[in-house]
Amino acid sequence: MSPRTFPAADPPLPPPLPLHLMRLRPAVDVPVITLGLVMWLGTDLAARDMRWSGCAACDRSHINGLDRRVLGNDNLAAAHASDALLYTAIAAPLVADLADALVTGRRAPGGVRRAAGGWARDVVVLFEVLAVNVGLNNLVKYAVRRPRPYSYEPESDLGDVQAEEARLSFYSGHTSTAFAMMTAWATLFTLRHPRARAAVPVWLAAIALATTTGVLRVEAGKHFWTDVIAGSLAGASLGVLVPLLHRNDLGRRFSAGMSPTARGALLNLSGRF
Repeated sequence: MSPRTFPAADPPLPPPLPLHLMRLRPAVDVPVITLGLVMWLGTDLAARDMRWSGCAACDRSHINGLDRRVLGNDNLAAAHASDALLYTAIAAPLVADLADALVTGRRAPGGVRRAAGGWARDVVVLFEVLAVNVGLNNLVKYAVRRPRPYSYEPESDLGDVQAEEARLSFYSGHTSTAFAMMTAWATLFTLRHPRARAAVPVWLAAIALATTTGVLRVEAGKHFWTDVIAGSLAGASLGVLVPLLHRNDLGRRFSAGMSPTARGALLNLSGRF
């Protein structure tokens, strides 16, 4: 008698793809985005017609050695190139994230629709990164009012040395925006593909574009090195922090509680990464 044969069991279905990693909270996100835009537009409008005497007669000896080397830079082509990279850094994450979401969504039934929803959430997160970054940057610029490198010259092709814009050097808005948007996109990609080998090239490309933007701002004579360094740190911090705070499983990763003790209460914090 031949042994009975049974039909082979179907292979287990792969786990659902994490297309909805971002969790939006309108009660928090809308005010944060609004506040960032108000700080950005409000400070620009308030100082639109302000003038100052320029910095041609300023004492250059108080500038640190690293930044002093930037004085005399006046490269209009580098300024235009940095503008182009800034627009690229804003637009590229939106396009790249859409392409990634659609490609990932094709691997699961109904995934394209889920991918579109996931991309829409990512767009809100990216826009929040942008709004917070530009608002914070303008707030610091108008509080510090550091003269730009080209304002130390009697005149410059880069702009009017006596305009308010000529003393908004710290910290670099182009650099902070490029780092904020590109690191936000790299963070979103890493969260969607936590084990993907492509994450390393994505991060390298993101940092390379943002770094080039900062270097061009120095070469142009628009910013000092310390402006660019501070801008890169501020932008990268926002680009990583904001997406992480929107993780859909944030509540499951971190928990807090209190337990009574003989002398009061004990606060317990736990989390996993």
